[in-house]
Amino acid sequence: MFAVLAKLFRNQDGATSIEYAVVASLVSVAAVALIANIGSSVAESFETVASSL
Repeated sequence: MFAVLAKLFRNQDGATSIEYAVVASLVSVAAVALIANIGSSVAESFETVASSL
């Protein structure tokens, strides 16, 4: 039993996949935040143009 648990703890096969998943999720969150920020800036610019017309 102890040998099986020790083997599982030494196994590093899934660690890389988890690291890639964490990096991908951080990139996704950053992209969503950037798009939301750009979207509000674009909307504000259009409102300024529309009010000046």
